[in-house]
Amino acid sequence: MIMTFSIASLVENGGRLVFRPTQEFYVSVGINKKRWGQIYRGEKEPVLSEIKAISQYFNIPTQAFFS
Repeated sequence: MIMTFSIASLVENGGRLVFRPTQEFYVSVGINKKRWGQIYRGEKEPVLSEIKAISQYFNIPTQAFFS
């Protein structure tokens, strides 16, 4: 799987909103702060379980993560 975009582009809806994660978010998706930052900035690619958790949290279709 190669993602040609960052998670930020999906989550922030084209720059119209800036996501500030809370402790509840980290617990809900099961990703720690450091790992989330790496995924969010596109430094690391998320594994399938992370994609599922993120897509469920943000109500984004899982397919949107694949190009």
